[in-house]
Amino acid sequence: MGSGSIFDVAVIGAGIAGMSASMYAGRLGLSVAIFGREVGGTITLTDSVENYPGFKSISGMGLANMIKEHAEVSNPIFINEDVSIISRKGKFFMLRAGKKEWVSKSIIFATGTKRKKLNAKGEINFDKNGVHYCAVCDGQFYRGKTVAVVGGADSAIKEAIYLSKIAKKVYIIYRGEKIHPEPINFERVKKIKNIRIITKTNILEFLGKEFLEKV
Repeated sequence: MGSGSIFDVAVIGAGIAGMSASMYAGRLGLSVAIFGREVGGTITLTDSVENYPGFKSISGMGLANMIKEHAEVSNPIFINEDVSIISRKGKFFMLRAGKKEWVSKSIIFATGTKRKKLNAKGEINFDKNGVHYCAVCDGQFYRGKTVAVVGGADSAIKEAIYLSKIAKKVYIIYRGEKIHPEPINFERVKKIKNIRIITKTNILEFLGKEFLEKV
């Protein structure tokens, strides 16, 4: 199928939810187009996944690739562009993605999540110059250095555990009285000597010149 074809289902979002939706649609004999630049979605930024049924431990990228292979059984069309405009024309939906327009009878939104930001003073000034949102993606820039992870839930603690293998020292900064990861990760983090947990604390400002120097 090419531009101008009419799909039964257009899935906006190429992450785990989007590919899962395409599987079910494909099993019903429906033609499917999946739109999204980042195939696999946010899970691909995860170092290890240990709570997905069927796998004791698997990398986020590995899991995403296996789900993509599963989705491909139903022969969806992957369109590696983000949808910018949706309009209605009679009983069909018109979707603009990149420079082309596509037509579908129905739409499933599986657009995923956005990274949370502190919106503290100076944060935006050091984006990618000391302030990052993915330890797996950018942690290697800080080998042997002192880093901080903000947050007290499981995702933050897993990031800190990952960074402890790279950085000289890792601070976990959390506004609550006690971090609350999954019990297994709570036990792990307590045993890591180069991690220090600071609770009841908020970051108010990011400071530095060209690169982040302190908070």
